[in-house]
Amino acid sequence: MTASGTKPKRIFFLGSKPVGYQSLVFLNENRKELNIEIAGILTNNNPVFGSHYNLSLYAAAHGIKIFPSLEAILSEDPVDFIISIQYHQILKPAHIAKATELALNLHMAPLPEYRGCNQFSFAILDEAKEFGTTIHRLESGIDSGAIIAEKRFPIPDNCFVKELYDLTEKASIELFKEQIGNILRGEYTFTPQQELLAQRGTSIHFRREIADIKILQPEWPKEKIFRYIRATYMPGFEPPYALIDGQKHHVVLDSDNTWVFETEPNKPILRSTGIRNVTFGKNVLIYEPVNLYECEIGDDCFIGPYVEVQRGVHVGRKTKIQSHAFLCELVTIGDECFISHGAMFINDTFSGGGPAQGNRELWKSTRIGNRVMIGTNATILPVTICDDVVVGAGSVVTKDITEPGIYAGNPARKLRS
Repeated sequence: MTASGTKPKRIFFLGSKPVGYQSLVFLNENRKELNIEIAGILTNNNPVFGSHYNLSLYAAAHGIKIFPSLEAILSEDPVDFIISIQYHQILKPAHIAKATELALNLHMAPLPEYRGCNQFSFAILDEAKEFGTTIHRLESGIDSGAIIAEKRFPIPDNCFVKELYDLTEKASIELFKEQIGNILRGEYTFTPQQELLAQRGTSIHFRREIADIKILQPEWPKEKIFRYIRATYMPGFEPPYALIDGQKHHVVLDSDNTWVFETEPNKPILRSTGIRNVTFGKNVLIYEPVNLYECEIGDDCFIGPYVEVQRGVHVGRKTKIQSHAFLCELVTIGDECFISHGAMFINDTFSGGGPAQGNRELWKSTRIGNRVMIGTNATILPVTICDDVVVGAGSVVTKDITEPGIYAGNPARKLRS
């Protein structure tokens, strides 16, 4: 019993992926306010997302029971709620019946429009203007239960499947946090999906379909090919491809989303560097060749040869960047800074045991203050550096620098003010 004398609601939690992990963390951290007891979890610990989102590790660290299989819950006492979020198996009526009040599922797509799998890809192929996420009653059919709550948003122009997935994941976590308290208190209503069919339409897709829509036809109009690329080009998975003379020729996507098909084996694919979609201030001096794209360079800046500045980087006014420096995404440089030859900025710390493979969820940002001097061949991991700092040549900055001064070494330490 709680202090109020109300018995906590018991929950089985079934989930995986970052959205499942963050939902479990929210439940556990707010269990007193929500008046719940997590009786156990089921997960498949999808390795694509790294150890950072491992539900089993989190459960073990917090004393939450981990079931070895879906069938194992059948021998457990009934619970009040079953909560399923991106769980990989379909529950049978016997499993659902273990919840005496409600079994619910968070489906990362709008219902009834997109039931099943690969919903992000098919929304892009359908040229849908709106997408969303849905909490619905869990039934033995595929995403067929009555709607309890939903959140919708517009699909950006020329959206790629990864971007749509990220937007939906964010909306899903928000929806869960906003609604789960009401649901646990019984403050919800059901909207049968059948009542919405005439207005919204419906479809159901299966995991195996993704293999078919990855096959492109070179004779298609370029707009159609690009739409199929946007729908199926997902970092970490096989890219879409064309079959030419019986051989797969995968799509190669450039940083500005231009694409080509792979050429013959052992023949390299050539790409040009240069300056693309950069916002420049006044009086900027650049010594080519450089590779600058989709970034912002402030007034009176200098950029030496063989410098790369990636998408989204902001460089403040009167900053000098010397040759061979590398500024990756998620880096912000203040005013009147000096970045010496070969200085490197890092946004991927290999937190999952290896490269993030384009998963921006695992990347981290760096913010450099004003009048910061970074020496030759220094390496800056994702940190914040305050104003008026000098980083010595060859140093590796692994932690935030919060006080002005001179820093050097690996890891960098303060030498003097």
